[in-house]
Amino acid sequence: MSKQHIEVFDNTKVFVVAPAGLVTGGPEILHSLVHTLRGHLGIDAYMYYFPHSQVIPDEYREYNLEIANTIEDDSRNILVVPEVFDILSFASKFKSIRKVVFWLSVDFFYQSLFIRTFRGFLMTVINRLNIISLEKFNKVFLPHFDIHNEAFKRYGSLDLKNFYLLKDVSLHIVQGVRILEHLR
Repeated sequence: MSKQHIEVFDNTKVFVVAPAGLVTGGPEILHSLVHTLRGHLGIDAYMYYFPHSQVIPDEYREYNLEIANTIEDDSRNILVVPEVFDILSFASKFKSIRKVVFWLSVDFFYQSLFIRTFRGFLMTVINRLNIISLEKFNKVFLPHFDIHNEAFKRYGSLDLKNFYLLKDVSLHIVQGVRILEHLR
């Protein structure tokens, strides 16, 4: 079980990972976190885009953020990552830095696991083809798949306490009560 808090030292650097080029509610919360840490709490915090990028999306320029080129894998530093499988995998390569998972969505955690399976990948491709055919022909030719339900059927009973990508996490923070209840 992770702690209820994480210590920030005078020389702590916080690296917050966000998906590169994605402009949605989740990444905006991550950008807002860095803005708050830097501007309101005086903590040395940086955005790090995955996969690596130096481009801040125009929609987030108002946050006046610093971008890190690298993540300093040091025990005094903190790495904050969203619950997305690929980013959790990326975070697992760091051995010394203290890790925090920011649960922006329970649903997307399970979906990010499911779309890595052949069935999940195929369903995702078919759903995207449907979107394209709807835009081009105003008609859908293939069945629609409920990836959310499929993901929960497959992974909803996953033991998160023993999930290999969450084992060395120092702290879990959540964006909402529904997520907190699910994690409990």
